[in-house]
Amino acid sequence: MLKAIRAMLSRKTASGTANMNENEFVRHVAASLYEREEFTRRAAEAASALGTDSIGKLVDLLHSEHSPPKAFESQFGGLGSWLAARQFAIFEIFYHLGRPAVPTLLTFIRGEYDWTQGNAIEILCRLHAKGVAPVSAFELLKRTIPSMREEALLYAAGPLHTLVQQDATLSGVLDELAEIPEFSDVYQYRVTGEWPSAE
Repeated sequence: MLKAIRAMLSRKTASGTANMNENEFVRHVAASLYEREEFTRRAAEAASALGTDSIGKLVDLLHSEHSPPKAFESQFGGLGSWLAARQFAIFEIFYHLGRPAVPTLLTFIRGEYDWTQGNAIEILCRLHAKGVAPVSAFELLKRTIPSMREEALLYAAGPLHTLVQQDATLSGVLDELAEIPEFSDVYQYRVTGEWPSAE
C-alpha cells in the first residue's frame, strides 16, 4: 500500500513539473532551500528534465528576479534572500547536471568577484569529491584561490563545512584546500568564528 501511495505521489509531482521552463524550475527548487532533502530532490528532478542544453539559460537567470513571488514572500522576505535562494538552486541544478557544468563553474571561479563565485567553488568541490569533475579543474581552483577575494571563499566555506558533516567524501577535498593558507584561514574563521592569529 505504501509503495502504491509513493508511486502515485511521484507521478503527480512529475506531471506537475513536466512542462516547467527554466525559470519555473529555478523557483520550484529555490522554494525548498531550507529543506535539504527536498531541495536536493527538486534540483535533481530539474536537471533531469532540463538537461545540459539549459546551462546557458540558467546562467542568464542568476541575477534575475530579486523579489520573491507573492507565495514565497513570508519565507524569503529579507533583502537579497530570494535572489540568493535562486542562485543556490541554479548551482544545485548544475551539481546534478554533473561534468557538463564544470566549464561553466570554472568561468565563475576565474571571473570577477560575485556572490556566485562561492557557489561555483562549493559545487566544483562536491563534483570533484564525487569523482565527476576532472582533477585538472580542481587543480585550477587550487591555483586560483590565492588571488580570490575572502568574501568568495567565505561564501563557499560555510556550505562546505555543513556538507562535510553529512558527506565524508568531502573531507579529502577540504584537506587539500586547507593546504592553501588563504582558504585555510577563511575556513577556520567560518568554523570557529575567529581569524587565525597572525604570526
